[in-house]
Amino acid sequence: MAASNLTYDFIVCGGGTSGCVVAARLAEDPATKVVLIEAGQHNENLENVHMVGGWSQIVDKETDWNIISVKGAGVNDRRIKLTRGKFLGGCSGCNGTLCVRGVRQDFDDWDLEGWSGDEFFKYMSKAETFHGKDWFEADKESHGYDGYLHTGLHGLAPISDMVKESMVSKGLPVDHDMFTHGRNSHGCGHATRTVYKGLRTTGADFVTIPKHKGNLELLVETHVDKVILEKDKNGELKATGVRAIKADGSVIELKARKEVI
Repeated sequence: MAASNLTYDFIVCGGGTSGCVVAARLAEDPATKVVLIEAGQHNENLENVHMVGGWSQIVDKETDWNIISVKGAGVNDRRIKLTRGKFLGGCSGCNGTLCVRGVRQDFDDWDLEGWSGDEFFKYMSKAETFHGKDWFEADKESHGYDGYLHTGLHGLAPISDMVKESMVSKGLPVDHDMFTHGRNSHGCGHATRTVYKGLRTTGADFVTIPKHKGNLELLVETHVDKVILEKDKNGELKATGVRAIKADGSVIELKARKEVI
């Protein structure tokens, strides 16, 4: 999509998992103009993103940032290949689909304002529309039911119960929805998945499913080359826009009335 207006209230750089959510949240105000810039492709025609088993075909291609780490002492001074999704939705479109929230206490241990376990889990629930199954004992109060990220359970294959029973035989308690409620990390159970009707759901759904009434624009295959900094009235540097390079090599500058994110 071409930029129809080069001045916006908010410019969001990067249409990965969180960038899509942030842009969609800002665009809930119809009076706010938002542009989301993603270096990779739109995900709509990437069948290996939508097809759950196709994620391995995304890596080492133009849909992968192909990041190589610096040398690490913990890995015998080797450099490690880090796959990161280079398309709308980012890494939410190239993973194993398991929806594991973690343990609330770990978030509390960070001791950061606004990042407690209860606060964080509230927003993870808000993002979700959960689809249960009769055989699964869901912790219903921990799930969300009107978010854009659809989650559900896998088809119960015989091996699933066999694995669970083997864990129980070694002393692990069954905690059916432990990966959602986050109250403890000791146990075994089934993990929900970011799959609905056989298709993967991703962060891109936040900006492609809802109707934003023209106040959210998507710029895909557009690489942010530079953040433009200017001094404000107090002499402090402030990000006021970005310079970006489109797929055809053309350069555009976009201005932000409020913030570059």
